[in-house]
Amino acid sequence: MTDGYMDPALLYVRWIRPIGPVVAGAMAALTGLVSSDDGTVRDGVVAMVAGFVGLFGILLVRRLEVLRVVRLVTWFDVAFVTAAYSLDGASGSHGAAFLWPLLAAAMLLRPRDAVWTGLGLLVGVVVFGEIRGDLDWSSYAASAIGVIAITALLAMLRTNEHRVARERADLARQLDAAQRLARVGSFEFGVDDDVVAWSPQTRRLYGVDEGVELGVERLRALVHPDDIPLVGAAFVGAFERAEPFELDMRINRADDGDPRVLHLVGRAVDGVVPPRLFGTVQDVTDLRRLDAMREEFVAAASHELRTPTSIVLGFATTLTTRWDELADSDRREFAREIDDAARRLSLLVEDVLQATQIESSTVSCKSESFDLREEVLEVVATWPGKTPIRVGVDEMGNDGSTFVIGDRLRTRQVLGNLLDNAERHARDATRVHVQIRPAFSGGSVVTACVIDDGRGVPAVDRDRIFERFVRLDRSVVGTGLGLYISRRLAEAQGGSLVVEDAPGEHGAAFAYSLPADSHHGLAATKR
Repeated sequence: MTDGYMDPALLYVRWIRPIGPVVAGAMAALTGLVSSDDGTVRDGVVAMVAGFVGLFGILLVRRLEVLRVVRLVTWFDVAFVTAAYSLDGASGSHGAAFLWPLLAAAMLLRPRDAVWTGLGLLVGVVVFGEIRGDLDWSSYAASAIGVIAITALLAMLRTNEHRVARERADLARQLDAAQRLARVGSFEFGVDDDVVAWSPQTRRLYGVDEGVELGVERLRALVHPDDIPLVGAAFVGAFERAEPFELDMRINRADDGDPRVLHLVGRAVDGVVPPRLFGTVQDVTDLRRLDAMREEFVAAASHELRTPTSIVLGFATTLTTRWDELADSDRREFAREIDDAARRLSLLVEDVLQATQIESSTVSCKSESFDLREEVLEVVATWPGKTPIRVGVDEMGNDGSTFVIGDRLRTRQVLGNLLDNAERHARDATRVHVQIRPAFSGGSVVTACVIDDGRGVPAVDRDRIFERFVRLDRSVVGTGLGLYISRRLAEAQGGSLVVEDAPGEHGAAFAYSLPADSHHGLAATKR
């Protein structure tokens, strides 16, 4: 069944088919009574009976497909008309009745249904005419030619109409599918009729349901007040000066009030009267947010690069120009400063490269067994930071296994990032604590929790801080890549990284978990 023909088919089954014959039959019967023409009265009664029989179609359509009901009703009409002809051989009195099912089949059903209906009428008339023995072959031949010609013509028209409607429906579905994939909608606006026509994808972008009529005032209500003059000027320029426009516009979605940024591109079409404007709309909220974060990252990275670069350049220049004047202790101190700055530069470059690899899905992790507690102790022992770090074991004791399955080098990188992040946010660099949570009997993960006593992380931001370039505290230097890289590396090893509240009044706890090595876990349990 073609969706475009549902409404006409329902209209025919529920109203035209039952009411049309009843009204026409009643008028014929009254006319026959007035003129004392028994044949006309009989024809009117027959038509009324056919109309009342059509009421069953209303009941059937609740259980069957509507076009199937039209087909059944049409076939009934074929049988009914031919049976009526068998009772009264005056074919002229039933000429309109012959065309009734034919027209219904040709206009509502498939072309082949119209052809079969026409053939059914002809065969029925021939059979009953032969039975009566009064078939007029000359008039029959003329009628047959007429019926076949009408059926063929209607079938061809229906075929062409069906093909055009099907192609239009296919194109509409393809366009909607393409707009869904591209996340780009289209719109049309007429300056005279004040009606905005949106594609389904555009309605989805704005959060407007199908069937809601759209006008300029409705559109204005969705646009951010500060952007209304910008949009109005663009539309006026498009209509009055034929200037194409391209702009970003902020809206609040109609269904949930979610603020979004839409990118509009449009122009007025030449030669169309009244003037109309066509355009496309795309949701660029995430792109603009990412652009802002990238700009922030560039600024932060520039600052991060500038400081160690200046240190390297300054001390290297001093060593080069004043080597003989400097004492050995000064030379060693300058060399340590250069080494420290070079390490900072190396870490920054490594973060950028690591983030690029993660985005391109080229980061690979090994799957090996190692002791997470030993790796924590090793990283803490070689930690170059200035904040004191204390390593402890979960209060339940150390009788659980701390062996995990993961990548040893990636784990050290994650721990280093977490320690660096904790030191940046610790309150006056007073305390960073690493707590080991072993996998006791039945445990599936081992966790290293890096705890600081800084300002903590609000609950609303606990997922956002793991996104690229995000920095909640702008006063703390950094690129906003460390936590993003750490979570992705943890997930690549089958583990996780989440942020929790610190045990005290202040601070945050970053829990880095890896799958426990069950074999070592069993051994630890037995011991």
